[in-house]
Amino acid sequence: MFHHEKKVIYVEGMHCEHCAKKVENALSMLDGVTKVKVNLQAKEVIVTLKKSVTDEILKDAIEALDYQVLEMK
Repeated sequence: MFHHEKKVIYVEGMHCEHCAKKVENALSMLDGVTKVKVNLQAKEVIVTLKKSVTDEILKDAIEALDYQVLEMK
């Protein structure tokens, strides 16, 4: 049984609500992602997962939008 997990992803390059929405939409479409919250000031994205999703999949989805993933924890 997988327990809900949260990952915090630090992202460079998001400057406005439009940027935040693009990232939210891209991550929300991934299988296993239940919630995405973007904090522009902190440059962080908090992702809630209902099943295991690799860091690589999350990173690729963000970097495909031309943002840079700095750190993930």
